[in-house]
Amino acid sequence: GLAGTGKTYIACGLAAEMLLENKIEKIVIARPLVECGQRLGAFPGDLKEKTEPFMVCMLEVFGKFIPKTKMKKMKMDEVLEICPLEIMRSRTFHNSAIILDEAQNATRRQLKMFLTRFGMDSKVIICGDHTQTDLPHSEGNTMQWLLDKLDHQDIGKVFLTSEDVQRHGLIRYIIEQLGE
Repeated sequence: GLAGTGKTYIACGLAAEMLLENKIEKIVIARPLVECGQRLGAFPGDLKEKTEPFMVCMLEVFGKFIPKTKMKKMKMDEVLEICPLEIMRSRTFHNSAIILDEAQNATRRQLKMFLTRFGMDSKVIICGDHTQTDLPHSEGNTMQWLLDKLDHQDIGKVFLTSEDVQRHGLIRYIIEQLGE
């Protein structure tokens, strides 16, 4: 879906609902650690401190569904786990909701690796906007590649357009004027 259509909000809301209804035991959030435009350089600190700035938007959305004190405990108990896409290899997540946000910035290799991490009783949610990729052109449109390659009865696809914009009313106008 396009900017402002609620991709992250919907994904986090669904995962929070599944967790609160005891349909899953864990939520795993990931996104490619790709900057938009100018490189910022290396962030100081440990892996958590380097990764959290990229995850703030998802954590803020979870705050709409889960009280802050409960979310803090969930992070401490690893019920809500931040797992950078770049180091997810060899993991298997059972009974989990696994969300990949900003998937348009994942390479084909990363997408394939991510899609092979789920275990029994897990749900995978991928969010992305093919018009906002920060990958080099040589990688191509990874979101379109993924959509073209995966056509299975157990895989649902939802497409959000400028008609679905939920942010400020001008966002829809900007998207329409500047092109999808």
